[in-house]
Amino acid sequence: MSKPKKHSITKKTNLVQEPPIEYKSEFVLDHEISQLLEKLIKKGIEQCEKGETTSHEVVMSRIKQKFNLPL
Repeated sequence: MSKPKKHSITKKTNLVQEPPIEYKSEFVLDHEISQLLEKLIKKGIEQCEKGETTSHEVVMSRIKQKFNLPL
């Protein structure tokens, strides 16, 4: 009778090496993004208050049709 083979688990490594400098930003850029994000959030709140929204069901229906997903 033969013994079952032991399986070894190997750790996968990330093969894509990206320079870390790409992810660093200065305070000025963060501040600009914060101002833009604040404006977008305020605009979204105003749209909600005016009733300019789309229901979840309608959005999902459109996505399913656009990407030919099963209903």
